[in-house]
Amino acid sequence: MTVRKRRESIEFAGVALERVWRLQPRRRSSADYVPQANDLQRVFDLVWKAQLEIIDSPSVAEHFGFDPRQALYYIEACKELGLIEKFGPDTFRLTPEGFAIRGVNESAAITSIAEAVLGVPVILRVLSELRQSPKLSLPSGRLRDIVAGIASARYGGSTLPRRIECVGSWLRWLENNSEFLVLPPEIS
Repeated sequence: MTVRKRRESIEFAGVALERVWRLQPRRRSSADYVPQANDLQRVFDLVWKAQLEIIDSPSVAEHFGFDPRQALYYIEACKELGLIEKFGPDTFRLTPEGFAIRGVNESAAITSIAEAVLGVPVILRVLSELRQSPKLSLPSGRLRDIVAGIASARYGGSTLPRRIECVGSWLRWLENNSEFLVLPPEIS
């Protein structure tokens, strides 16, 4: 995936896009959710690798070495992807889907996370538009319009540009991990 600086385009490799497109999206997130956690690999690591039984801001911050406020972004992402659920005041635990991810190999875990990511409406919308584009690219202004159209009521000011960057980051993760996806058999 290539995400260029402002006023340029966002692109997705054709083979990767078709592999991702064959997955089944799992609708979990809010209709207007746009991620704030920049690094989807950390979301993956939080669920698949970090053997945290109770998930809260201090434990996530300690695990990744960043401040508790930033940890909240990753907790929100896991919650919106349906991987964790509220357990107590300011604490979360893995959902059955989150626990299932821990019990499988890395490729199957990547596939489960990718299916959950496809359940985020803004991600699915951008991928759909990329797939329809002859060059598998979108002008950055179109990406901004898509994100703003979905999330402008929820996010504004300087938050929206950061959320647009996160969408680009999540798309890069999907593209970079597409070769590891366990795909359903093609129906002829």
